[in-house]
Amino acid sequence: MAQNKSKPKRQSKQRPNLLQNKGVIAFYEVNKSIISTLQLPLVLKMITKKACQIMKTKGCSLRLLHKNRKELILEAHYGLKNRSYLRKGNIKVGESIAGRVLRENRYYIIKDLFKDSRYQHNFIARKENLRSLLSVPLVHRLKTFGVLSIYSESPAYFCKEDARLLSMFASQAAIAISNARLYQRARANYLGAIRFLANALDAKDSYTAGHSEKVAEIALKIAAQLRLSELQKDALQYSSYLHDLGKVGIDINTLRKQDPLTRAEWETIQKHPQVGAEIINNIEVLSNLVPIILHHHAHYSGGGYPDKDIKFDQIPIGSRILAVADAYEAMISHRPYQKSLSAEQASSELERCSGTQFDPAVVSAFKKAQQQQGSN
Repeated sequence: MAQNKSKPKRQSKQRPNLLQNKGVIAFYEVNKSIISTLQLPLVLKMITKKACQIMKTKGCSLRLLHKNRKELILEAHYGLKNRSYLRKGNIKVGESIAGRVLRENRYYIIKDLFKDSRYQHNFIARKENLRSLLSVPLVHRLKTFGVLSIYSESPAYFCKEDARLLSMFASQAAIAISNARLYQRARANYLGAIRFLANALDAKDSYTAGHSEKVAEIALKIAAQLRLSELQKDALQYSSYLHDLGKVGIDINTLRKQDPLTRAEWETIQKHPQVGAEIINNIEVLSNLVPIILHHHAHYSGGGYPDKDIKFDQIPIGSRILAVADAYEAMISHRPYQKSLSAEQASSELERCSGTQFDPAVVSAFKKAQQQQGSN
């Protein structure tokens, strides 16, 4: 009698373990984006890109609830063609898939976008060749404020486990977005207070009104050419507004004097970077600006003030940029003790002093920024 040989059991895929592993990766990736930047546009771009990479899908979109709480606005996308996808415009809460996800606060899986009537933009799906969709809500502190959606070119591509994974990812993404928004609001308030202080300082002398604002504008254009990080740009912008803070105690008659300064007056002027740095050093949240402000009158090849020995890369990059921006703005502005130069004359003077007073790389970046502005 033949023995009944039972068929070996089919090994099931360990989706829960896979889900757990992918979930850990998702948490790591989003947390890494939080650490690397708090700039909201960059955070949103990172989220859509990482979602595609982790879920292995063609495209991703991220919509946030408008302040009127009636519409979802497309804030970031990855892997989708700009023109066709952007034609969707804003989506009203409760309409299409994203609007339903937000209103009902639950995920939606659409197996075939070509056929599902709930999806209002089938023609775009066909043009982009998007066959299936998974959308999950973005929730933070029990408030649903957006929708994260991923798309596949294959029909019926997503399952419940994918929805669980994307929801895990979305929970971390929601924290990243909320943190970036908080930073954005805090930065705006912080920057507003610094600008108010800078304008108050500039107003002390009618000839320097708006000087700090103009220096900051020039410095940021140079920083963009040199591809400085967002944190470096923030420090540079704040330093530009406060670089002359040390002049607060200098007699206005000395600052406006048309005749040559006496030795004592010149020594007082030369102390203003140190005085400003000392004031800033007493404000903990601004202490990272101290080196930039202290050395913004240092000469690239040595000399300058207040420290004559520091040179080349020993001088912070922010100080080297600020030196060029400050000098250029001063040269093109009328002062009681000097006539203003034309933009061309001031640029030529920067080039003449490149390698001695100014960092050649910074002068070159300044010239590129000026050329781009002239071509626009």
